[in-house]
Amino acid sequence: MERLLISIMAIVLLTLCATQGSAGQGEIEWSVAPTEVDGLYADVLWFSGTVVGKELDDKGKELYTITLTEEQKPLLRRDAEFALKMLFPDSVNMFSPLYHQFTMGAIELEKGQFDSIKNVVEEETYDIFRNYMEKVNNGRPFVLAGMSQGAMVVRGILERMTDEEYSKMVCAYMIGYGLSDKDLQCEHIKPAQGAKDKGVTVSFNSVATRKGIWPLVHNNAVVCINPVTWTNDTTTGKFVFRDDTLTVRRDAKYNVLVLQGEHSPALMPFKSPWAKDNRHLSDYFVYTEFIRRNVLDRVYR
Repeated sequence: MERLLISIMAIVLLTLCATQGSAGQGEIEWSVAPTEVDGLYADVLWFSGTVVGKELDDKGKELYTITLTEEQKPLLRRDAEFALKMLFPDSVNMFSPLYHQFTMGAIELEKGQFDSIKNVVEEETYDIFRNYMEKVNNGRPFVLAGMSQGAMVVRGILERMTDEEYSKMVCAYMIGYGLSDKDLQCEHIKPAQGAKDKGVTVSFNSVATRKGIWPLVHNNAVVCINPVTWTNDTTTGKFVFRDDTLTVRRDAKYNVLVLQGEHSPALMPFKSPWAKDNRHLSDYFVYTEFIRRNVLDRVYR
Protein backbone atom coordinates (compact mmCIF):
# COMPACT_ATOMS: atom_id res chain seq x y z
CA MET A 1 0.00 0.00 0.00
CA GLU A 2 2.81 2.40 0.91
CA ARG A 3 4.59 1.68 -2.38
CA LEU A 4 1.34 2.36 -4.27
CA LEU A 5 0.83 5.65 -2.43
CA ILE A 6 4.37 6.75 -3.26
CA SER A 7 3.86 5.86 -6.91
CA ILE A 8 0.61 7.83 -7.04
CA MET A 9 2.20 10.87 -5.43
CA ALA A 10 5.13 10.74 -7.83
CA ILE A 11 2.70 10.79 -10.73
CA VAL A 12 0.83 13.72 -9.21
CA LEU A 13 4.03 15.69 -8.77
CA LEU A 14 5.30 14.95 -12.24
CA THR A 15 2.21 15.09 -14.42
CA LEU A 16 -0.02 17.76 -12.90
CA CYS A 17 -1.30 19.90 -15.78
CA ALA A 18 -2.92 23.32 -15.55
CA THR A 19 -4.22 26.30 -17.50
CA GLN A 20 -3.44 30.00 -17.40
CA GLY A 21 -5.13 32.30 -14.91
CA SER A 22 -4.55 35.50 -12.98
CA ALA A 23 -2.81 35.60 -9.62
CA GLY A 24 -5.17 35.05 -6.70
CA GLN A 25 -6.57 38.10 -4.96
CA GLY A 26 -8.58 38.60 -1.78
CA GLU A 27 -9.27 35.66 0.50
CA ILE A 28 -6.97 32.65 0.50
CA GLU A 29 -8.25 29.53 -1.23
CA TRP A 30 -7.02 26.63 0.87
CA SER A 31 -6.12 23.28 -0.58
CA VAL A 32 -6.01 21.86 2.95
CA ALA A 33 -6.95 23.65 6.18
CA PRO A 34 -8.14 22.43 9.59
CA THR A 35 -11.88 22.55 10.21
CA GLU A 36 -11.13 23.64 13.77
CA VAL A 37 -7.93 25.41 14.84
CA ASP A 38 -6.35 24.46 18.18
CA GLY A 39 -4.99 27.65 19.70
CA LEU A 40 -2.46 25.70 21.78
CA TYR A 41 -0.81 24.22 18.69
CA ALA A 42 1.64 25.69 16.24
CA ASP A 43 0.71 26.12 12.57
CA VAL A 44 2.37 24.68 9.48
CA LEU A 45 2.00 26.61 6.22
CA TRP A 46 2.79 24.16 3.41
CA PHE A 47 3.39 25.09 -0.24
CA SER A 48 2.95 22.12 -2.55
CA GLY A 49 5.35 21.66 -5.42
CA THR A 50 4.36 20.82 -8.96
CA VAL A 51 6.28 19.88 -12.06
CA VAL A 52 4.09 20.41 -15.12
CA GLY A 53 4.66 19.96 -18.81
CA LYS A 54 4.68 22.76 -21.32
CA GLU A 55 1.29 24.45 -21.49
CA LEU A 56 -0.29 26.23 -24.45
CA ASP A 57 -3.23 28.60 -24.60
CA ASP A 58 -6.05 28.18 -27.10
CA LYS A 59 -3.99 30.05 -29.70
CA GLY A 60 -0.99 27.78 -29.31
CA LYS A 61 1.09 30.27 -27.30
CA GLU A 62 3.20 28.78 -24.54
CA LEU A 63 2.22 29.68 -20.98
CA TYR A 64 4.76 30.22 -18.24
CA THR A 65 2.40 30.80 -15.31
CA ILE A 66 -0.62 28.70 -14.48
CA THR A 67 -3.52 28.27 -12.12
CA LEU A 68 -5.53 25.13 -11.57
CA THR A 69 -8.98 24.46 -12.95
CA GLU A 70 -11.69 23.10 -10.66
CA GLU A 71 -11.07 19.66 -12.14
CA GLN A 72 -7.34 19.86 -11.41
CA LYS A 73 -7.44 21.31 -7.89
CA PRO A 74 -8.04 17.87 -6.30
CA LEU A 75 -4.62 16.78 -7.61
CA LEU A 76 -2.87 19.51 -5.67
CA ARG A 77 -5.09 18.81 -2.68
CA ARG A 78 -3.94 15.20 -2.77
CA ASP A 79 -0.34 16.38 -2.53
CA ALA A 80 -1.16 18.56 0.49
CA GLU A 81 -3.01 15.70 2.16
CA PHE A 82 0.02 13.45 1.59
CA ALA A 83 2.23 16.08 3.24
CA LEU A 84 -0.20 16.32 6.15
CA LYS A 85 -0.16 12.57 6.67
CA MET A 86 3.53 11.86 6.13
CA LEU A 87 5.45 14.99 7.14
CA PHE A 88 3.56 16.69 9.93
CA PRO A 89 2.35 15.40 13.30
CA ASP A 90 -1.23 15.59 14.55
CA SER A 91 -0.32 18.30 17.06
CA VAL A 92 -0.05 21.11 14.49
CA ASN A 93 -2.64 23.05 12.52
CA MET A 94 -1.79 22.55 8.85
CA PHE A 95 -2.71 25.04 6.14
CA SER A 96 -1.88 24.62 2.45
CA PRO A 97 -2.95 27.28 -0.08
CA LEU A 98 -3.65 27.02 -3.76
CA TYR A 99 -1.32 29.42 -5.53
CA HIS A 100 -0.39 30.59 -9.01
CA GLN A 101 2.50 28.46 -10.27
CA PHE A 102 4.99 28.37 -13.11
CA THR A 103 5.29 25.62 -15.71
CA MET A 104 8.07 23.32 -16.86
CA GLY A 105 8.29 25.59 -19.89
CA ALA A 106 9.18 28.45 -17.56
CA ILE A 107 12.08 26.64 -15.91
CA GLU A 108 13.56 25.98 -19.35
CA LEU A 109 13.87 29.74 -19.93
CA GLU A 110 17.19 31.50 -19.56
CA LYS A 111 17.88 32.63 -16.01
CA GLY A 112 16.80 36.25 -16.34
CA GLN A 113 13.45 35.35 -17.88
CA PHE A 114 12.86 32.56 -15.39
CA ASP A 115 13.64 34.82 -12.44
CA SER A 116 11.10 37.38 -13.62
CA ILE A 117 8.43 34.66 -13.80
CA LYS A 118 9.46 33.27 -10.41
CA ASN A 119 9.34 36.70 -8.81
CA VAL A 120 5.69 37.14 -9.83
CA VAL A 121 4.81 33.84 -8.14
CA GLU A 122 6.86 34.74 -5.05
CA GLU A 123 5.05 38.08 -4.73
CA GLU A 124 1.72 36.29 -4.78
CA THR A 125 2.74 33.69 -2.23
CA TYR A 126 4.03 36.41 0.09
CA ASP A 127 0.62 38.08 -0.23
CA ILE A 128 -0.91 34.74 0.78
CA PHE A 129 1.46 34.52 3.75
CA ARG A 130 0.69 38.09 4.82
CA ASN A 131 -3.05 37.40 4.58
CA TYR A 132 -2.56 34.27 6.69
CA MET A 133 -0.61 36.21 9.32
CA GLU A 134 -3.20 39.00 9.51
CA LYS A 135 -6.39 36.92 9.43
CA VAL A 136 -5.58 33.34 10.42
CA ASN A 137 -2.43 33.03 12.55
CA ASN A 138 -3.70 34.82 15.67
CA GLY A 139 -0.25 34.94 17.29
CA ARG A 140 0.58 31.23 17.09
CA PRO A 141 4.14 30.05 16.28
CA PHE A 142 4.36 28.75 12.74
CA VAL A 143 6.45 26.58 10.45
CA LEU A 144 6.97 27.34 6.76
CA ALA A 145 7.54 24.36 4.49
CA GLY A 146 7.54 23.46 0.82
CA MET A 147 8.83 20.98 -1.71
CA SER A 148 10.62 21.88 -4.95
CA GLN A 149 8.74 24.87 -6.38
CA GLY A 150 7.10 25.16 -2.97
CA ALA A 151 10.55 25.44 -1.39
CA MET A 152 11.45 28.20 -3.86
CA VAL A 153 8.47 30.28 -2.77
CA VAL A 154 9.28 29.64 0.90
CA ARG A 155 12.66 31.23 0.18
CA GLY A 156 10.83 34.17 -1.39
CA ILE A 157 8.61 34.58 1.68
CA LEU A 158 11.63 34.56 4.00
CA GLU A 159 13.19 37.29 1.88
CA ARG A 160 10.07 39.48 2.06
CA MET A 161 8.72 38.91 5.59
CA THR A 162 8.91 41.55 8.28
CA ASP A 163 10.89 41.20 11.49
CA GLU A 164 7.64 40.88 13.42
CA GLU A 165 6.46 38.04 11.19
CA TYR A 166 9.85 36.36 11.46
CA SER A 167 9.76 36.53 15.26
CA LYS A 168 6.94 33.96 15.28
CA MET A 169 8.60 31.52 12.88
CA VAL A 170 9.86 28.28 14.41
CA CYS A 171 11.56 26.90 11.31
CA ALA A 172 11.41 26.88 7.51
CA TYR A 173 11.82 23.56 5.67
CA MET A 174 13.02 24.00 2.09
CA ILE A 175 12.80 20.43 0.80
CA GLY A 176 14.54 19.83 -2.50
CA TYR A 177 16.07 23.29 -2.90
CA GLY A 178 19.43 24.83 -1.98
CA LEU A 179 20.50 28.05 -0.30
CA SER A 180 23.04 30.20 -2.12
CA ASP A 181 25.47 32.81 -0.79
CA LYS A 182 23.05 35.49 -1.95
CA ASP A 183 20.20 33.86 -0.03
CA LEU A 184 22.24 33.89 3.16
CA GLN A 185 22.52 37.66 2.95
CA CYS A 186 18.88 37.79 4.03
CA GLU A 187 18.72 38.24 7.80
CA HIS A 188 15.69 35.94 8.02
CA ILE A 189 17.52 33.01 6.40
CA LYS A 190 19.68 31.38 9.05
CA PRO A 191 20.81 27.82 8.23
CA ALA A 192 19.93 25.27 10.89
CA GLN A 193 22.89 24.09 12.94
CA GLY A 194 21.21 21.13 14.61
CA ALA A 195 17.91 19.45 15.44
CA LYS A 196 16.35 21.96 17.84
CA ASP A 197 17.42 25.52 17.02
CA LYS A 198 14.62 27.95 16.15
CA GLY A 199 14.15 30.73 13.65
CA VAL A 200 16.24 28.72 11.19
CA THR A 201 15.98 27.23 7.72
CA VAL A 202 16.48 23.56 6.87
CA SER A 203 17.55 23.13 3.24
CA PHE A 204 18.68 20.04 1.34
CA ASN A 205 18.45 18.17 -1.95
CA SER A 206 19.60 14.67 -2.78
CA VAL A 207 21.59 12.92 -5.49
CA ALA A 208 22.99 9.42 -5.94
CA THR A 209 26.25 10.90 -7.28
CA ARG A 210 27.51 14.34 -8.19
CA LYS A 211 26.40 13.65 -11.75
CA GLY A 212 22.82 13.94 -10.50
CA ILE A 213 23.02 17.59 -9.46
CA TRP A 214 20.10 19.52 -11.01
CA PRO A 215 21.36 23.12 -11.32
CA LEU A 216 17.92 24.69 -10.88
CA VAL A 217 17.22 23.20 -7.46
CA HIS A 218 20.87 23.06 -6.43
CA ASN A 219 20.84 26.87 -6.62
CA ASN A 220 24.63 27.05 -6.03
CA ALA A 221 24.05 25.75 -2.52
CA VAL A 222 26.58 26.70 0.14
CA VAL A 223 24.89 24.87 3.05
CA CYS A 224 23.01 21.60 3.45
CA ILE A 225 21.69 19.90 6.56
CA ASN A 226 21.38 16.13 6.77
CA PRO A 227 17.78 15.39 7.91
CA VAL A 228 18.82 12.03 9.36
CA THR A 229 21.69 13.24 11.56
CA TRP A 230 20.64 16.93 11.71
CA THR A 231 24.23 17.97 11.18
CA ASN A 232 25.94 20.23 8.65
CA ASP A 233 29.05 18.07 8.53
CA THR A 234 29.78 14.95 6.48
CA THR A 235 28.58 12.47 9.11
CA THR A 236 26.85 9.53 7.41
CA GLY A 237 23.31 8.70 8.47
CA LYS A 238 22.04 5.14 8.08
CA PHE A 239 18.36 4.20 8.09
CA VAL A 240 15.80 1.82 6.63
CA PHE A 241 13.19 2.99 4.17
CA ARG A 242 10.71 0.37 2.98
CA ASP A 243 12.92 -2.66 2.33
CA ASP A 244 16.11 -0.72 1.62
CA THR A 245 18.95 0.17 3.97
CA LEU A 246 20.01 3.65 2.95
CA THR A 247 22.94 5.89 3.74
CA VAL A 248 23.02 9.66 3.37
CA ARG A 249 25.84 12.13 3.82
CA ARG A 250 26.56 15.71 2.85
CA ASP A 251 28.94 16.30 -0.05
CA ALA A 252 31.25 18.95 1.41
CA LYS A 253 32.15 20.48 -1.95
CA TYR A 254 28.73 20.78 -3.58
CA ASN A 255 26.47 20.86 -0.51
CA VAL A 256 24.06 18.16 -1.63
CA LEU A 257 23.01 14.96 0.08
CA VAL A 258 24.51 11.81 -1.39
CA LEU A 259 21.76 9.24 -0.93
CA GLN A 260 22.62 5.62 -1.68
CA GLY A 261 20.96 2.25 -1.30
CA GLU A 262 17.59 2.78 -3.02
CA HIS A 263 16.90 -0.19 -5.25
CA SER A 264 13.95 1.36 -7.10
CA PRO A 265 14.16 5.15 -6.73
CA ALA A 266 11.55 7.39 -8.31
CA LEU A 267 13.36 9.08 -11.19
CA MET A 268 12.76 12.46 -12.76
CA PRO A 269 11.34 11.94 -16.29
CA PHE A 270 13.83 14.10 -18.14
CA LYS A 271 16.47 13.38 -20.76
CA SER A 272 18.92 15.77 -19.12
CA PRO A 273 22.29 14.23 -18.13
CA TRP A 274 21.59 14.78 -14.44
CA ALA A 275 18.23 12.94 -14.37
CA LYS A 276 19.46 9.36 -13.84
CA ASP A 277 21.44 10.09 -10.67
CA ASN A 278 19.13 12.79 -9.35
CA ARG A 279 17.04 11.98 -6.26
CA HIS A 280 14.73 15.01 -6.15
CA LEU A 281 11.62 12.90 -5.51
CA SER A 282 13.39 10.97 -2.77
CA ASP A 283 13.66 14.21 -0.83
CA TYR A 284 9.90 14.11 -0.55
CA PHE A 285 9.54 10.48 0.47
CA VAL A 286 12.48 8.92 2.27
CA TYR A 287 13.04 11.48 5.07
CA THR A 288 9.41 11.82 6.18
CA GLU A 289 9.89 10.02 9.51
CA PHE A 290 12.79 12.30 10.46
CA ILE A 291 11.06 15.52 9.45
CA ARG A 292 7.89 14.58 11.35
CA ARG A 293 9.85 14.07 14.57
CA ASN A 294 11.92 17.18 13.98
CA VAL A 295 8.86 19.42 13.69
CA LEU A 296 7.85 18.33 17.19
CA ASP A 297 11.41 18.80 18.51
CA ARG A 298 11.60 22.36 17.23
CA VAL A 299 8.06 23.47 18.05
CA TYR A 300 7.49 21.93 21.47
CA ARG A 301 10.91 21.49 23.04
